[in-house]
Amino acid sequence: MTPEVVDLGELVRGVTSSLSILAEERQQRLQVTSAEHVRVSADRLVLRDAVTNVVDNAIKYAPSGSTIDVRVDADTHHDSPRFVRRRRM
Repeated sequence: MTPEVVDLGELVRGVTSSLSILAEERQQRLQVTSAEHVRVSADRLVLRDAVTNVVDNAIKYAPSGSTIDVRVDADTHHDSPRFVRRRRM
């Protein structure tokens, strides 16, 4: 495991872009909202796998035709990033 500074918003946009075809097949819409410059120190590959798993599960278990909101922002109370996934119909 090699920690590095990772732009979480950029990583999430890359993951959702690569999984967008799966969402389209289920008539779902992926929507990403990200604050600027949300950075974490992490192993990029491990973090990418974790985010991919969360988004992939959202696609699998959200109803057909729904919108899947993925939001990245900074928790100003704890000075840490947050990754939030929500489903809307």
